[in-house]
Order: sequence, then C-alpha cells, then structure tokens
Amino acid sequence: MIHPSKVAVALATDENYFPLARDLILSLRENVLPTHPVKIACLDIGLAPDSRTWMLEHGVTVCTGSIDRLAEPLKPLVRAKPYMLAQYYRPYWPELVPDAEILLHIDCDAWVQTPGLIDVCIASVAAFPENMVLAPSCSHYSGGFYENLQAIIDMQAHWVFGCYEKPIADQLSKMAFFSSGVFAAHRNAQVWARWESEIARMAPLVAQINPSVLHLAEQTALNGVVRMHGCVTVLDPIYNFHCNGGGVRRDAVTGKVVTSLVHPNREIGVVHLADWGARKADYAAAGIAFQSKHALGAGVAA
Repeated sequence: MIHPSKVAVALATDENYFPLARDLILSLRENVLPTHPVKIACLDIGLAPDSRTWMLEHGVTVCTGSIDRLAEPLKPLVRAKPYMLAQYYRPYWPELVPDAEILLHIDCDAWVQTPGLIDVCIASVAAFPENMVLAPSCSHYSGGFYENLQAIIDMQAHWVFGCYEKPIADQLSKMAFFSSGVFAAHRNAQVWARWESEIARMAPLVAQINPSVLHLAEQTALNGVVRMHGCVTVLDPIYNFHCNGGGVRRDAVTGKVVTSLVHPNREIGVVHLADWGARKADYAAAGIAFQSKHALGAGVAA
C-alpha cells in the first residue's frame, strides 16, 4: 500500500483566490498532516511575492507553468483568459510533482475537514491503478438530486453540446457528471495523457460554439475520457461536497460541517465552496467556510 508521504495534494491559485488557497492549506496542516504526512504543491498562476513566500513558509512546493507547454489550439484561449492556464495544466500534475506516486487535486475553493480522503484515494488507486478517482457533481446529499433530475440532465446536455456526435452526447448527458474539483490518480495512469488530448480537442470547439461553458471544458473532457474508456472509480461525494447544491450546515454542538438533508447527518470530508464568487455571502452566513483552531489562522475574508 502506498504511504501517505507518496501522495501530493495539488492546488492552483492566483492572487485573487489566495485567501481561499490559504484556507485549504491551513485545513490540510491542521486536519490532515498530523496523521497523514502528504506533500502539498501549488501551481502559481499569479501570486503576489508575499503570498508566494507564505506558501513556501508553510511547506508548500510552489510550481510554475508555461503557456508553451500547452497544445497550440489552447494558447489563444489562455491569452484571453489567463486563469484557464490552471485548468488546462491539470493533466500535467505528474510532471509538476515528479516524486509523488498519487496526485490528488483539490480546488482552492474547497477545504479539508477530515483525513479520510487520503485513505480512500490510496485504497482506490491501489485497487484500480488506471482509474481516475472522481465524485459526482450533483449528489444524493443535495436538494437538486431529489427535486428536478431533468434539470440536471438538461444542464449536462448543454455542457456536451457540440463536443461529441449527437448519440454520444445524448448518452453522456444522461450519466452522472463527475466534478474535476477533486480528483486523484496514479502518476503512471494513461488517463492523464488521454485527458490532455481531449482538452486540446474539445476546448477550442466549446470556445467557438458554446463559449458560455468554456470554463467547464476541461471537466467535460475528463467526463468524456473516463466514461468512454471506463476508467473511473466513483468517490463518495462526502469527499467533494458541492455546497452550492445545499444540504449542508455547521453543527452547533460539534462545530463540524455536516450534511443536513440526508439522515443520519454525516461529517463532510471536503467542503467545496463551489461558485464562491456568487455565493460567498451565503457561505459566510451559514458559517461553513474554514475556521482555524488557531486565532491567527482565521478563515477567508470577503
């Protein structure tokens, strides 16, 4: 079995999202590292010098990426929207962290409450080393799953529109889509190269015919790859809990962030503050942002 020290938790951020990335790192240091000594790596796509220094002082390996590494069709998209460098670089985590056996990506708008994700990913990769470990975006923990499944199918159909021939697109739209906000795979799995190729093929198509969902192109590409090649291990959504779907609360007694819709309520492993820009006020009101055990590590400000 792979030791946790051979796992790298990977994230990416610019200066705008540094407060969220900081909270993710603090949550790892407080809730994971005491028992699971994983590495932490960050792809710097525009950090200020002070923020980069903070990362280094907190034991984070800071990586940089170059637009030159990308396929030619992706370069104009990144020049227009520089943050997309982080999205299109996701298949390159094995290159960026060469000493890790398992690469575990967590979006910087998420924070980790328990170390269970590490154990699950190690066991999953050991059992199915060619698979990507992924959780569904819309899960049974959230309200939308029970209230309007057709709306979820219609949304997914919009994401795959124009990306595949219609019979394949129709089939994919009716399957549960997996979130690329948390994913893990062995460094030698073929899924990384397949994902890289599919992003290069798909993102320019999306930019032309469906630009409103361009920010989801790499996720759509990953879903196409894992579904068509049958190389996915399904992760319990408790380890990638999309809070924008509802069904979450902070327990007044324990202080833990837990499920609220599905009973018995469960402690959430990874609290994903999805759609942060539009929902940060709601998240603040609900008190589900990271709260450090230490006074100086307070959670994200507005």
